[in-house]
Amino acid sequence: VSTQSTGSEKNLHLDQNNFLHPFFFPDPFCKMYVRLSFEVYGKVQGVFFRACTVEKAKELGIVGWVRNTAKGTVQGEIEGQSAPIAEMKHWLSHVGSPQSHITSCEFGPEISIEHLSSNSFEVHKKFK
Repeated sequence: VSTQSTGSEKNLHLDQNNFLHPFFFPDPFCKMYVRLSFEVYGKVQGVFFRACTVEKAKELGIVGWVRNTAKGTVQGEIEGQSAPIAEMKHWLSHVGSPQSHITSCEFGPEISIEHLSSNSFEVHKKFK
């Protein structure tokens, strides 16, 4: 069995007849998660941004936390499967609460995790 790299694709495990062995496919029932931090800038405090973030995260099945900062931003951490995380990143960057005005959003690197660290999404009240 050999391994070929196809650029952006995952490695393929082929035998001498170029047959892709099915036992090398990922298990569809194995859930992989990602964790990342975020910070949202703009008019994001006093406009129900945190409450709407909790609502959106619960809708998407994402866990984590969100808090206001002393410098007027909103920070947090999100964990979940890749597709809902991508949707949440879009929401944090471009949608937000109805009264918010987002000027920018920064995300930390996506880190692969095997298990979620929580089973909820909550507001942390303490400034950092």
